[in-house]
Amino acid sequence: MAIKIGEAISQGLENTVNKGTLILASLFTLVFIISDIGTDTLEAYQGTSEPALAIGSSLGVGTSLVVLSTIGSLILLIGTLRFYVTEDLQLEKTMFTENIFLPALNFIAASLLFALSITVGLVLLVIPGLFLLVALYYYMFRVSLEDENFIQSLKSSYNLTKGDRLELFGLGALVVIPSTIISVLLIPLVFLSMYGAFPIALISIVIYNIVTAFVSLAILSIASQAYLQLLEGE
Repeated sequence: MAIKIGEAISQGLENTVNKGTLILASLFTLVFIISDIGTDTLEAYQGTSEPALAIGSSLGVGTSLVVLSTIGSLILLIGTLRFYVTEDLQLEKTMFTENIFLPALNFIAASLLFALSITVGLVLLVIPGLFLLVALYYYMFRVSLEDENFIQSLKSSYNLTKGDRLELFGLGALVVIPSTIISVLLIPLVFLSMYGAFPIALISIVIYNIVTAFVSLAILSIASQAYLQLLEGE
């Protein structure tokens, strides 16, 4: 069964209009802000600049905030994937707490292999990189939902996408184009967060992260619909 691109997009966007998405967007925004503050604090410690969001100039504080935000993002991502494949779209605490440790470790390992494969493919001839991007992308669902290890998840994604990769590439392009346009429109906020006074920098980074959170959730929701279609056609 070929992937129904229009259905994946429309249903994916429809699935973001609920209380669960609002909660997830709020949590992701908070994590993003913590990451930004941690990064600015590290930059202040290095003395390369005087970022507005830095909490003093501390290696320990900056590193702790970055690590905390990274762990938080990983847990939120796994829980989000579990949320968007459910039929009732009810956000449950167990999505972020039950069976999270091993999937998180495998997610990290699989992500590193995924990134390495794509990078090598892009360096070679570009097309191999794009092929691997489409073929291996759904490893994250296999790790989060099927409790597969990092090797199994990449193999499963490769096998699952056979026969549908052209449609999946088209789906990805239709999602990436508007996302890129939004990112370009947000550049002034990035500039203000870097060089504006503290109140302006804080407001700018909050708005930027809110928009980024909702865009990211929309992409994950659409990808979840594509994944469910792949399972149906398996």
